[in-house]
Amino acid sequence: MIDLEKRVSDGLVAAMKGKREMELSTLRMLKAEFQKAKTEKGHEGDLSEDEVISLIQRLVKQRREAADQYAAVGAGDRAARELQEAVF
Repeated sequence: MIDLEKRVSDGLVAAMKGKREMELSTLRMLKAEFQKAKTEKGHEGDLSEDEVISLIQRLVKQRREAADQYAAVGAGDRAARELQEAVF
């Protein structure tokens, strides 16, 4: 397990203990994406640091795009949550 994955796992435990829901939700989603990437066809072993960084960048981009779409239809609260997840 590379350092970034370990930091996510450690952060997940800390978020559970601290009952920080937004952080917990975001880290769970990130950990699930790590697992999904690891189990994709043709991938063996742990993810490289570059793969993890690329995955995180893709997820941040998705969150920002979703926030823009929510804002466009007047769902400001949902847009704010998406932006919080992207920033975290």
